[in-house]
Formats: sequence, structure tokens, C-alpha cells
Amino acid sequence: MKTLSSYIKKILPKINPNLLVHEIAVVGVWEVLKKPELSNNIKCLVCGSCDHYAVYIDPHSKSDRRVWICANPICESTNLKNMLPSTYTPPKLLRALLWPLFCELNGIGDVHHEVSFELIQQSPAMIKAMKDFVDKPFGIFYFHGGSGTGKTYSAMAICELFTRKNSSCRFMTMRQMLAKWLETFKEEKISNFSEVVNTVELLVIDDFGTGEVSPGFMGFILDLINTRMQWKNRGTIITTNLSAAKIAEYSGEALNDRLSTGTYFKFDKASRRKSKF
Repeated sequence: MKTLSSYIKKILPKINPNLLVHEIAVVGVWEVLKKPELSNNIKCLVCGSCDHYAVYIDPHSKSDRRVWICANPICESTNLKNMLPSTYTPPKLLRALLWPLFCELNGIGDVHHEVSFELIQQSPAMIKAMKDFVDKPFGIFYFHGGSGTGKTYSAMAICELFTRKNSSCRFMTMRQMLAKWLETFKEEKISNFSEVVNTVELLVIDDFGTGEVSPGFMGFILDLINTRMQWKNRGTIITTNLSAAKIAEYSGEALNDRLSTGTYFKFDKASRRKSKF
């Protein structure tokens, strides 16, 4: 395997060049990258690698905080579309995982860089339950409501609050999960997708019930929920537009039985999307 230094030099062109040049000019990031450090106690949320990380000093912080980049050459986090965003917002507090980086790695996009738990517009009782879930994620949170009622925003905001102290978090739409699952059958591509979604401490499955899926995939979801429910430190959030009857029809009796054990939240406020027009 090539040295870590040579690998870092190889992926540098994938990072926004204007941002990188600015950082080099201000804090000399290039000198830091010539001697990258390794850590084997941080787990990559994308590929699961534990000992292939390189670091450089965060130029937006007055402290010696380090930004971590997975050095696994086949990790998807090193793809161009998954690198640090061009519009970087320094964190107000020391975080376990930078929120803009979480958005990029999970395909949420830079539109949601300003998502914050404090901006959730739900009842005090619901917000308290969400905070308790963040402190100790366990079981299933089930968000149901029409389009634009705040389900997805609330789920993202829970991730935002959680990643202030813990980086073991993934956010995936139903379609993204299906695509990742299908990729596990490609012989030419190594994937630990199943391990990641099974073991991550907080998992969000957004837009559950969107699109037609095969019995095989629903079997995978059933096994996933079964596995996660067996651990006290693994919580799952599911958002959906489907009614209880439609969910039962969509997911099947066995999976619906597991989902019905979760904490149910009804989102019934007027659509915020419609109010913009």
C-alpha cells in the first residue's frame, strides 16, 4: 500500500481548490499534511475503517482541533462529491462531527448546513422526548405526517444535536438505503454497508415507504430492525407519509409488528413547503 503521505497528496485535488489555497496561505496546511498523523480509535462512518485516518489542523479554529479524513483508498468519503463543502461554516462549539461534513457524507446537501435542534417547531413534550432519545438512543422513533410537516427536519435536527457529542450517526433516505443494499451484491465493489447500518448508534431512515421494493430488501430491513432492537445503545428514527394501514400493507406483518413497538409521533402542522409560495 502506498504511504499515507502519498495518498493524501493524491486526494488533495478533490478538495475545493480555492478553499485549499486559502488555507495553505493562511495557516500552512501543506506542511501539516506532509506529516499526517494516524489514529486507530476513530471509526469511519462510511467504510468502517478504524486505523486509516489522516489529519490536518482546522484553519477556522483558534485551538489545535484536527479535521479527520478517511485514508482508505476505496472509501466513498474520498469521492469528489463527498469532500468538504465549498462554503464552510466554523462550528460554534467543539463537536464530535462537523455538521456540514455530516451533511455532505450523508447526501443531505449544503442547503441544510444551518439545521439546528433549537429551531425545531414542535410541542415542548415532543422536543423533550427527542432530547431524551439523543441522550440515550434506544428503540424506534416513528415520525408520521404529510409532506412538509417537519418530519425530516426534526430527524436531521436530532442528528445535529447528537453529533455534537457522538459521531456514530447515519441519515439515509429509503431510496439511498435501497441503492446501497443493491451495491452489496456487486462482486467488484467491497462494501460494509450492512455492518455500518447495523452498528451505528443513531440511524435515520427517511421517507420510509417511498417506491416499490423487493421482498428481499424488506427482509433486509426486517433483519436490520431486529438486530438494532437487541442493543440498548442503538436507536432508529423512521419518517413516513404513509398511514398505519398503508405501512402494514407496505412492510408486511412481521416488520409492521416491530415498527408498532416504537414511539409514535404525529406531525400534523400545515406544510411549511406550501407556505413559501
